[in-house]
Amino acid sequence: NACEALARASGPRRLRLIAGPCAARPGMVKLCLRNSGALPEAALRAQGREPLDSERGLGLGLLLARRALELAGGDLALANAEGEAVVTVRIPGEAA
Repeated sequence: NACEALARASGPRRLRLIAGPCAARPGMVKLCLRNSGALPEAALRAQGREPLDSERGLGLGLLLARRALELAGGDLALANAEGEAVVTVRIPGEAA
């Protein structure tokens, strides 16, 4: 989804993946994906807890991702910050 959003964006485009130990939750690894643009308000409200209306699919992607992460002991958070869409995933593990 991030790559599709970047392809549709005008102006400067950027996609960043930041990974490392999660300081707030020892024993967890944090992956943060940031890309130019913003997440839709509906996605921010739902936070992957319910299906979304989608023109290109079933709208189940975030719901399935959140559920899989929770079953593995992790979590998912969605936000807009500093002109970027931010998806943060925390999963159990040790930083290499």
